[in-house]
Amino acid sequence: MSRFCLPFLLLPFTLPVQAGPIHAGGNTSQGEEITCDLPAGEHLRNSTGRDGLGLCVFTSLDHAARWANEPALIGFRDFMKLQPGGGWPEKVDEYIPRMAASKGLPAPPYIQHTGGDAEFLRLALKTGRYVSVTYNGRDGVFYSGNIAHMVNLVHLTDKWAVVHDNNFPGKWLWLPTPDFLSRWRGSGGGWAVVLLKSGPPPIPVNVAGPREVIGQNRCVDGRCRIAEPEARWQVDQQATGYFYLFAGSRQLGTWYPDGRGYRPLRTDGTWGATGEPPVPLPEGALTNFGLDVERVSSESRYWVNGRPTSRGDALAAFGSLIDDSGKLRLTVVGDDALRQRVRDDLARHPALLAYRDRLLVQDYPPDHWAVAGVGMAPGITLQSAPDAAGKAPVLARLPDYAGPEMLIAAIRKADPAYRPEKDPKVTADESRRSLMEKVPSAVWLLAGGVVMWVAKRRKAQ
Repeated sequence: MSRFCLPFLLLPFTLPVQAGPIHAGGNTSQGEEITCDLPAGEHLRNSTGRDGLGLCVFTSLDHAARWANEPALIGFRDFMKLQPGGGWPEKVDEYIPRMAASKGLPAPPYIQHTGGDAEFLRLALKTGRYVSVTYNGRDGVFYSGNIAHMVNLVHLTDKWAVVHDNNFPGKWLWLPTPDFLSRWRGSGGGWAVVLLKSGPPPIPVNVAGPREVIGQNRCVDGRCRIAEPEARWQVDQQATGYFYLFAGSRQLGTWYPDGRGYRPLRTDGTWGATGEPPVPLPEGALTNFGLDVERVSSESRYWVNGRPTSRGDALAAFGSLIDDSGKLRLTVVGDDALRQRVRDDLARHPALLAYRDRLLVQDYPPDHWAVAGVGMAPGITLQSAPDAAGKAPVLARLPDYAGPEMLIAAIRKADPAYRPEKDPKVTADESRRSLMEKVPSAVWLLAGGVVMWVAKRRKAQ
């Protein structure tokens, strides 16, 4: 299970690499594995707001928060069920702080972009983010016609782009990269939203066993499973947005336009659980899943935390705030008290402040998917940056935390950039001068007065 968007994604696109047809399936295809692999158990289904409009934008952001372990936005989809549906950039700027405030947490940093800049996507993926992007369908697998939708982009190479669609949890859509880019730019002007917190820690190489593959590819020759060859859709002429799937005269299921999606009708007359339809939806079947296209500009724009910025500053933010390349990974696994204690020491202890920019820090309870699934032990684990497979050797592990001095020693020992000979040298004279400079001037004045008073007393005697 790959855990990071890999460094080679920064390479510029070269001549197109021949890819196969668009298809849906698991997290691997034709020898390529997706690079930001949120487990299928964390996938959410799109829903609707209180007015019946879709919540694809906020469901995608909820996925990004789960990937980044960003508690302020986990549960975003359900929070928005009580608000009007639909999404556009200014609404994201409004509701990210509101969602965070509802949990008593500060709003996390994020970047938005419109205008279809592919380099923006590559940088976001390279530095380990789960990207929310617009998507206009027409893929012949999930959608036969144009749609208005936001999904997550989880993989991007010269050959393949992979989409995690909140209308189809547990499956991934594989598209040749040029096909994806045209569908991104064709709906909502190439809009993307990126949370700046980094993703999960690398897989510890000393505990990684056989790699789990979630959701095996169930498509053959680019065509996904179809319930019956003669299956066809019928539109409800009275109730707008409802479609019924028939095989001959027998109804197989219903597509609901209110966020429930597709429900199969069993042969005994009972309804099955909500899931993806076994055949592509017909053109016109609930084509808008919650994207207000009219409010998404195709103009090239960038803004950070709701404030407009330049392209250069927006792209630099991926590196200046959290750049995965070359940084040590520090992961704390334990109860709330341990995790908070380490976080506080990292934020406040003077000797640890020097290492703050060299570390990517995440903390998890022991049963969290990001650590339990790869065998990361409780305590504090220090790793190097991940390799192309999302793995990294464990440089140090502290099963128990005795205090910041213990952590400082482990970091200094493990940090390949640390050189004792480069430490600032302080001479004895400099040390004495430094000590004297720290004495307040009032103390020197008082001491001078005492000396003068003693001198006068002696003279008088």
